[in-house]
Amino acid sequence: MNTRLLRSLSISALGLAALFPGEALAAPITRSLVVQVYQFCDDAGLNCASTGPAGDAYFASETAKIWSQAGIGVEFNFVGQFNSTAFSYINDSVAGDTFADLHAAYGTHGPSTTIVDIFLIHTVAGAYGEGWYGQGGLVIAMDDVMSFNGGLGRIDTIAHELGHNFGLVPVSLGGDSGGHSASADYLMAAGGTRSVPVTLADINPDGLGLDKIPTDQSNLARLSSLLSDVPADVPEPVSMALVGWGVLAVVMIRHRRGA
Repeated sequence: MNTRLLRSLSISALGLAALFPGEALAAPITRSLVVQVYQFCDDAGLNCASTGPAGDAYFASETAKIWSQAGIGVEFNFVGQFNSTAFSYINDSVAGDTFADLHAAYGTHGPSTTIVDIFLIHTVAGAYGEGWYGQGGLVIAMDDVMSFNGGLGRIDTIAHELGHNFGLVPVSLGGDSGGHSASADYLMAAGGTRSVPVTLADINPDGLGLDKIPTDQSNLARLSSLLSDVPADVPEPVSMALVGWGVLAVVMIRHRRGA
C-alpha cells in the first residue's frame, strides 16, 4: 500500500470520526453509580416532596457533570412514592425521628456498601441534606434545596452528599472532622462556605469553575465499593459498517484511478 493511499485512508477515517465528535471529546466514564430514589408524601399520598426542576429530576444534569470530573457516571432509578407525614419532616436530634430511623423503615434498612438510597423529603432540621460517610444512603431536604437562592435551587447538594457516601473528604486529604474541604470552590466544601453554582455552566471546568473535585479526591472516590466498572466500549455494528464502507470506497477510488 503506497503513501498516497495511506494518506487517503487517514483522511477517510478523520471524516468518519467527524460524524461522531462526542465520542472523541467526551471524558471517559469508567465507573458508574445507580441511585435508588424514594419520594415521600403525606399519609394521604398528597403534598409530595419535590423531585427537582422540571425536565431535570434529581438535578441529574448537574450531578452528572460534577462527577464526570472523576470519570464517574450517575444514574437515578425511581423506586416509588411513599406516604408518611412523619418521615416527610425529620429532626436528627429527636429520638425516633432521624435519618437513621427513616432508612431503617424503608430502603435497604441502613447504610450499605453496595447500594445508594436517596430519600427526597420536605425538610431535615438544620440541613439541606445528609449522607452516610463512606457508605450508601442520603436524605435531601427538597423544600430548602428548591427554594435556595430565590428559587434557583441548591443544584449541587445531591452531588455533595454522594461525595460523603464515597468517603470524602478524609483528614489525610485535607478534610475537617465533618469530611469537608477548605476551598469554597470545591464540591466537598461545607454548605455554609461552598460557592454554589447557579447554572450548569458554572460547574468546573466551565464558567466560574465551581464544584471542583481535585485529583486526589477523585482517585479516592473511584475506589468506593458503591461503584461498578463500566464495560469497555465495543464498536457497534453500524459504526463498524461505516468504517468498512469508508475503506472500501477509498480502495475503489484508487483502483478506478489506476485503471
